[in-house]
Amino acid sequence: EGTAMLEIVHDMAPGASLYYATAFGGVASMATNIQSLAAAPYNCNIIVDDVTYFREGAFQDGPIAQAVNTVTTGGALYFSSAANSGNLTHNRSGTYEGDFVASATPVPPAVQAFYGATPVQSHAFGGLNYTTLTAATTTVSLKWSDALGASGNDYDLVVTNAGGTTVLGSSGRNAQTGTQDPVEISQLGGAGFPVGSRLYVVKSTGAATRAIRLDTNRGRLPIGTGTAGSTFGHNAAANTVSVAAVNVATAGGGAFTGGAANPVETYSSDGPRKM
Repeated sequence: EGTAMLEIVHDMAPGASLYYATAFGGVASMATNIQSLAAAPYNCNIIVDDVTYFREGAFQDGPIAQAVNTVTTGGALYFSSAANSGNLTHNRSGTYEGDFVASATPVPPAVQAFYGATPVQSHAFGGLNYTTLTAATTTVSLKWSDALGASGNDYDLVVTNAGGTTVLGSSGRNAQTGTQDPVEISQLGGAGFPVGSRLYVVKSTGAATRAIRLDTNRGRLPIGTGTAGSTFGHNAAANTVSVAAVNVATAGGGAFTGGAANPVETYSSDGPRKM
């Protein structure tokens, strides 16, 4: 894929010097490679990627976004894919953002059993204490507005079957005790979490109410529940040019004009990002 991107750039600017560094060595490695590309002896002044790490910060710049901020301050231009996780305009949102609001409805026994005898609260999605998947996905993530590396409020993510009677997956009981990231991720291999699966956002410990962000990562949430704000991390850093997905059949061969001539794909991720 990296080679293909270099070939596309060469077609557009055949006289440009091209350099490549992998983005798949982990978050710290990608951040280092971005700064290495911009520094001597490479001196890249245009950097392009289409990579996202699930654990990148949504409410605060993480290491990759900080690297982007550094190289753009030095004069480079940075372009990154907005991602392909859906948008609210086309009723394909797979993201929910809002302040945690405790539901008055107790969690079902299958979820409560996960915590033992200690009562827990789940977030209120309207009149329900859960939301559902309307498109399947292998990965669901939960983030909240504590500082990276300093979260003392423990929220969890629990995924059940459509009836709420069986736990299909969870983000585990790894507690945030003041030194961890405010991130929880649940994954299921194969066909992933099926349509109709319930998503419970559970407040386990900690008194503070936080803004939360539930992301189904190319899944989908019910119309009326899903929100804007799908793009996150360095894809949405302040100085990143965040690039939407368009059909090459309409966008190729000329300047991008948008609108009916070059419509954004219905699966392209949207903003805004709330830092």
